[in-house]
Amino acid sequence: MSTNSFYNVREALSHRVDRILVSIFTLVFVGLVFAFNFSLSHHEHFAYLSQSFLRGQLSFTTPINWLDTSTVNGQHYWALGPFPAILLLPLSAAGNAVGIFFTQGYLQFFLVLSVFAVAYKLARVFDYSQTAALYLAFAFTACSVFLDIALIPASWYFAQVVTVLLLFLALYEYFTTQRWWLIGLYLAAVFMTRLTAAVGVIFFMLMIIGADNPRQLKLRSLLQLLLPFVPALALLLTYNELRFGHPFETGYTMQQLVAPLARARAYGMFSLRHIPGNLYYLLLSHPLPVFRDSVSHVLRQPYIVVDPWGTSLFITSPYYLYLFGGRYRTWLAKSLWVTVVSVALPILMYYGIGYIQVGYRYALDFLPFLFILLLLVLQSKDGKLPVRFKILVVTGFLFNLYLILTLRLAGFIALQHRL
Repeated sequence: MSTNSFYNVREALSHRVDRILVSIFTLVFVGLVFAFNFSLSHHEHFAYLSQSFLRGQLSFTTPINWLDTSTVNGQHYWALGPFPAILLLPLSAAGNAVGIFFTQGYLQFFLVLSVFAVAYKLARVFDYSQTAALYLAFAFTACSVFLDIALIPASWYFAQVVTVLLLFLALYEYFTTQRWWLIGLYLAAVFMTRLTAAVGVIFFMLMIIGADNPRQLKLRSLLQLLLPFVPALALLLTYNELRFGHPFETGYTMQQLVAPLARARAYGMFSLRHIPGNLYYLLLSHPLPVFRDSVSHVLRQPYIVVDPWGTSLFITSPYYLYLFGGRYRTWLAKSLWVTVVSVALPILMYYGIGYIQVGYRYALDFLPFLFILLLLVLQSKDGKLPVRFKILVVTGFLFNLYLILTLRLAGFIALQHRL
């Protein structure tokens, strides 16, 4: 056998092993998402809100956990955007028809799979090989803060899964057929789910402005992009007026909160004072040791647990360190960075850090744009990924899973005396 033939056989074998490895981890991820979403049912605010909508009510008509709800005249309302509840409407109605309560987890499982699929297709659009695209989709969904929300179908996380999917669909539409009216619809739905994430419309506006097109075509594209926001805004303003008597009252100012968050809100809903704390949990926070006693430094099981207030992006997703090696000279790259900063700014000024989480989950409002930047930085002629990247993704997934299990099963109890 010639040297070239031997090299080709070795390359083919290595590629097959690589494909099998990422396929196995993907199946493990899918299995975990299925098991968690179809077995857990708590904090079903959107599911119950959809039931209220079916009864012609805007407040909760079923007694539930009132945490994070807003109370007016004895009625409890949900401050978060209504689109996830609207999305559940036909499924809730179908469940009622056959005597089944349709939980958020039943839908979240398929939404998470859709996020994985669209992330994979985006990587393929950027000319990554099938195996590399699988690694990249796995990186976003399983080696990031997204893993925690993908597994837990609580209302706060459910809204973020919906948001991430809509943002990815908008991005995929832009990098393929560029139907601006459809991108506008996706973003209008984001606007009715998470207001901060809707700031991502800046990216698409910048790409229209920077395109080498006639001025008239740019204006038409901008109109198609922004027009869906008009009925969305009208719906939200009416929704607020009917609930709270004022179109600009969302209910966030009157939410029933746990004590630490209530104290933080006292410093202002949005304030520059919140930026240092949010930056810490976004960039610097790390897992905490579990000691046998309050005097020694002898560790006990599970040895380290996640800080429930948040964990650094570079711990949950260490592969984003590759972004520091990028050259961002194109209009696309610059527009992505402007969008990331624009979305991040109101989040960093917000009092709520995203309590009880593995990672900094509010970052998901801009992580889809950061994912595109990662695709740009890692691009190569052969469509392959560095071996180090793959190692970071696999080990990161295992470590995140460990942190999630210790938080959800035992770690958080061990940390109660610290809070």
